[in-house]
Amino acid sequence: MNKERAKNILNPVVNFLARRGIKPNHLTISGVFLSIIPGILYAFNLYLIAGILLLLFSLLDTLDGQLARMTSQTSNFGGVIDSTFDRVQEGIVFAGIIYSFSKEPLALFIAFASFLFSFMISYIRARGEGYGFSTRKGPMERTERILYLGIASLFGKKIFFYTLFPFIILIFLTFLRRLFDIKKSLKS
Repeated sequence: MNKERAKNILNPVVNFLARRGIKPNHLTISGVFLSIIPGILYAFNLYLIAGILLLLFSLLDTLDGQLARMTSQTSNFGGVIDSTFDRVQEGIVFAGIIYSFSKEPLALFIAFASFLFSFMISYIRARGEGYGFSTRKGPMERTERILYLGIASLFGKKIFFYTLFPFIILIFLTFLRRLFDIKKSLKS
């Protein structure tokens, strides 16, 4: 399903929220607090429930931006708040995952490396935008990362661990793709 089709499916929900006076920042802040729940569930090895809630709560990230655009409440500062809180949410979720693997050195390393390069994808995009160049290239945007982790969680901790290997490859490739994309643009 493409992003435009997903937005059209969510339009009734966004309209409902707008009619109730819900602001985009309400959804953004709620998303941060709600992300604590899957983070804790991961820490206690409750991967199935954590994955379901991660997928459910990640809808708030889609809804906040769509609500901002629909109600003409977009702003540069709102964008900063949204992307900053996205990193906080991602950090909370990964903290739970990393903690759950704390007694398994290889898994701990892979989980931490996944966290690191997941953050680097967003960081390199932000750095490029600081120079006037935006890149969204690569297979693992934030939405795809959350979907991947949420779906992988549905199979339990052991299978989740094995899915981290292709995950880290995909996020590393996304990181490299963006890095080279920005390097190429800054040469000209």
